[in-house]
Amino acid sequence: MSRPNTVIIPAYRPDTRLIRLAADVLDLGYSVIVVNDGSGDAYDLVFRALDPRVIQLRHEKNCGKGAGIKTGLAYVLEQNQKTDDEFDRIRLVGIMDADGQHRPADMERVMSEAEEHPVGMTLGVREVNKKMPLRSRFGNAVTRWLFHMLTKSKVSDTQTGLRVFPAELIPELLRVEGDRYEYEMSVLAFIARRRLGFTEVPIATLYEDKQNSTSHFRVIRDSLLVYKGLFKFAGSSLISFLVDYLLFILLIFLLRGLSASEVMSFALIANILARLVSGTVNYLLNCRYVFHRRPSPKTAGEYALLAITILIVNTGILYLWKLTPLPITVCKLFTEICMFLANYLVQKKLIFKKKSRGGGDS
Repeated sequence: MSRPNTVIIPAYRPDTRLIRLAADVLDLGYSVIVVNDGSGDAYDLVFRALDPRVIQLRHEKNCGKGAGIKTGLAYVLEQNQKTDDEFDRIRLVGIMDADGQHRPADMERVMSEAEEHPVGMTLGVREVNKKMPLRSRFGNAVTRWLFHMLTKSKVSDTQTGLRVFPAELIPELLRVEGDRYEYEMSVLAFIARRRLGFTEVPIATLYEDKQNSTSHFRVIRDSLLVYKGLFKFAGSSLISFLVDYLLFILLIFLLRGLSASEVMSFALIANILARLVSGTVNYLLNCRYVFHRRPSPKTAGEYALLAITILIVNTGILYLWKLTPLPITVCKLFTEICMFLANYLVQKKLIFKKKSRGGGDS
């Protein structure tokens, strides 16, 4: 009897390895959903050769890996909602790549581990060594560090495409942003913010060659998509910093000719004024472009409290300027850099966190 678990395989211009992969996964007892992500007529022979038991979904044009996964998830959700018998509903959903890099036996191991830990996400993680293509090693190192810095969660292989999670998460995963490769990173961030936990299972990964030429990952474009969340926050912070710093310099410039004590007194006032203006700019940018939350009295009040706290610390550090030989503008620059990470973490974890249906972060 087939186990109530399914495996989604998003496929874009696959070769004949997809045929064997889907058949082997079916033999493990899982249902298989293959999403043809706009591969084109030239690849219809591959899809027509799939086992008749494979559920095939199709995009008329290429929409991206994330969109393909979401199409498969939406199908699972729809089928579960139509099923009255709880036992017949899909319990676990697996994702794997169509290019032959994942062995069906490893999917079975990851699925089995997920049976033991059916809350968070179970990942099939590759060993990062010289056998892994250079671009994969480099990308993994960068994203692993950024992911840990931003979420405080450790994932040894952030780019793995082999993962399993409970079907109960589907409604929320369908709301996670992204249609291409960035979607997989956003899902990891979602799991980390919800504190659902990660379980890792070592797997073998097969590469066609040292360049991993079968992958459709475009290094520059898709890397920018993967990192766009960080880029958006950094851009928002940079704009706000420039507003703050340039306004501060302008006000100090207007005070030429004053004594050192007079400059110091006015510098504190100038710092407060510049912070008020830049803080307003930063709040509105973060609401609209970074954390996608509408401005509200609650978040505005919490942000104001954070801004006041940072302003006090900022001003206190700036006040110590007179004890150093540094120009006050250099001291201001150093202070802003030190406050960047603390500012981001408080906003992300406390102010702009989203609530899930169960009341947790989403």
